[in-house]
Amino acid sequence: MTGTRRVVAATGTSSMWALTVLLLLVSSSGQAVTLEKPILSLHPPWTTIFKGERVTLRCDGYHPLLLELRPISTLWYLGHLPLPSHKKSIEVQTAGVYRCQTRGAPVSDPIHLSVSNDWLILQVPYAPVFEGEPLVMRCRGWYDKVVYKLHYYHDDQAVRYFHSSANYTVLQARASDSGRYQCSGTMRIPVESAPMFSAKVAVTVQELFQAPVLRVLGAEEAR
Repeated sequence: MTGTRRVVAATGTSSMWALTVLLLLVSSSGQAVTLEKPILSLHPPWTTIFKGERVTLRCDGYHPLLLELRPISTLWYLGHLPLPSHKKSIEVQTAGVYRCQTRGAPVSDPIHLSVSNDWLILQVPYAPVFEGEPLVMRCRGWYDKVVYKLHYYHDDQAVRYFHSSANYTVLQARASDSGRYQCSGTMRIPVESAPMFSAKVAVTVQELFQAPVLRVLGAEEAR
C-alpha cells in the first residue's frame, strides 16, 4: 500500500509540473505564447575561413524557467539538411548556410560560411552592422602568414594602406560605407610574392531608422 501511495503521489506531482508549464506558455488572454527564435552566433566572428579550419556555431534560445528543467534539444541545419548534433554548440568546417532551432521556437536567422583555398581572404563580421557602429574587417594571409604592402579597397577604390598585416576599421559606419570590399598584398613564401588579391565581399551597413515616406493624398483618398 505504501508503494502504491508513492507512485500516485509521484504521478500527481508530475501532472502538476506539466500543468504549470502549460500555464506558463499561455498568456492571460488565453493565447499560446510564441517563443522567440534563437540567436545563432559564430566564433571567431568571420564569415570566410581557410580550407581545413574549424569555427564554432552557438545556438542560444529563450525558454520559460520550468522548461529549462528539461534538457533543451537543439536542431541544426546545413541548407535544408538536418545535422546529427543536438548540442548547443557545434564545430563546422563546411561551406554553406547554417541555421538552428530549439524546442517550440522558430528557426534562427541564417549564417553564411565561406571556405577558401586562396592565399588571401578578406574577413568581415557575420553579424549585421548598424549605422554609428564600428565596422571591422581583416585581410588574412594563408594560415596567418604576414601580409605586406596591404591595401584595402571599397568599390574598387583604395581606401587604406598598411605596411603589414592590420585590420581596417570604420569607427562609425554609415550607409555609404556599404559596398564591395577587397584587399591585396604580398607574402614571403619564402621570397616576396607578386601582389595577390582577395575575393570581393559584399558589406551592408543597416540604417537604424528608416526614413519616413510622405505621400500626398488626392481629394478622393482624403475623404
